[in-house]
Amino acid sequence: MSLIDYYTYFTPIDAPQARARPVLGQVVWAPALHLVTHVDVLAAQRVSSTSHGGATLKHEPHCDTHFGRRTRLDLPVLNLRLGETEELVTHKAKIRPGIVVADAADATSAQEKHPAHHTERRVVVAPIYDVATEDDPKGFSQVMAARVRCLVYRQFFPSGAWEETRKAPRACSLRAGIVRFDRLHFVTPAPPSLRLEPLRVCDEVMSLLHTALWVYLHGTPTAAFTSVRDMMLAELPPEAK
Repeated sequence: MSLIDYYTYFTPIDAPQARARPVLGQVVWAPALHLVTHVDVLAAQRVSSTSHGGATLKHEPHCDTHFGRRTRLDLPVLNLRLGETEELVTHKAKIRPGIVVADAADATSAQEKHPAHHTERRVVVAPIYDVATEDDPKGFSQVMAARVRCLVYRQFFPSGAWEETRKAPRACSLRAGIVRFDRLHFVTPAPPSLRLEPLRVCDEVMSLLHTALWVYLHGTPTAAFTSVRDMMLAELPPEAK
């Protein structure tokens, strides 16, 4: 048996509650970036030095000439809002299910004056990636997934399956997958950045997930986590050892 066999992994949320601000452990859908070794830049240049209404964008690999201070002939560019040392970068992204693992923004006093980006209410989402199947062979291998379910890797955590039987709006079933701590991202907790599912991770699994995340961030397993992992490793299938 593995971790996802010991617990009822998910708990349903009432539809009205699901439409409110996301809670810890809630399942959401959000764009997950495809990380690359080197970012690519969309170099913006005004078509005319006397008008900021038109610009060209040139796709370029990032190099030392980017992110340098621009001349006043290059800026401003209408609607891009680029600063003198800023560039546009490109990323592929895919909408994936994920789990809200943190909502750590503190409210500020109404008397305090702060820039808007200092008071953003973001949540931290750990995306869920698929395990390979005959129809989709690009996911995690079955052997690796078995090892993840026994907590072999610090950067991964197992995600259970959910068969949706309710007729709640936008509710859907989920296949078992892999939660990736190495793909954490910060998301505005509202559409279209985030789509909420009426579903959350159960308290017992969420507590263990947070412990695993702590181990990933700090490197040293706690005694409790080591005990659970040792128990899981004893159940590791022979083909995954």
